[in-house]
Amino acid sequence: MAELLQHLVNGLVLGGTYALLGIGLTLIFGLMNVVNFAHGEFYTLGAYAAFAALGLAGLNFFLALLGAIAASTAATKWVPARPSVANAAYAPSV
Repeated sequence: MAELLQHLVNGLVLGGTYALLGIGLTLIFGLMNVVNFAHGEFYTLGAYAAFAALGLAGLNFFLALLGAIAASTAATKWVPARPSVANAAYAPSV
């Protein structure tokens, strides 16, 4: 019975993760009409930051979660904008 409960919780967490990724991609595509492939990269960066904070630094889960959010947010500020790529999506075809 305990294993069934654990599998249900794992399925809900994984489903919530997929839902958040899907909502983020839909929001960006709906507003900008450009698929943001870096969305998954920032999600992965946050996951690695949380893993490093939990495993290597020995922080508790909630502090690791806040650190992962801060690392992902900081990474989005440091990534240079590429207007040529964004403009190419809206350029008329020749």
